[in-house]
Amino acid sequence: GFAHLAAQLFSELPDAVANSALMESSAGQLRPKGDDVTVAEVPSPLQCPAGDYGSSFSRAAEMGTPGVRTLFVSGTASIDPEGHTVHVDDVNAQIEQTFRVVGAILESRGMGFADVMRANAYFKNPADAGALEGHATRHGLPLSRIIVSHDEICRDDLLFEMEVDAVAP
Repeated sequence: GFAHLAAQLFSELPDAVANSALMESSAGQLRPKGDDVTVAEVPSPLQCPAGDYGSSFSRAAEMGTPGVRTLFVSGTASIDPEGHTVHVDDVNAQIEQTFRVVGAILESRGMGFADVMRANAYFKNPADAGALEGHATRHGLPLSRIIVSHDEICRDDLLFEMEVDAVAP
């Protein structure tokens, strides 16, 4: 429900931001202040809900404020519609699949990679990071908006994961 989604979206924000003019907190739950702020879960057109395979996150969520929509796409990886990892041991295919999935979520909200303001790209193996540039360029994601890091990925057989924030009117 909304309370779980809002808590998930804003749980890591500093209290000053979470208690800003847009959101209010009551009994540990965040909710919009007024009717001009909306928060809604956004499904992935190419992946099942994460809860279908035991995870507890939303694929994406959109916050609407007067004149601006912000889409938060959760960490996304090379997972098929049934929740299985695809392209095991092929970092380029995993990156491409991830871009297809993220792109489909963006398109479902009338956005594209040009609307992405921040992307975090996580690589299991630091040596694979060089593979990202060609994929980002082909999909129109400006390199200056990508933060690349070496990190653990949510599954042992995944080599790449990406999350993005996009903004549109």
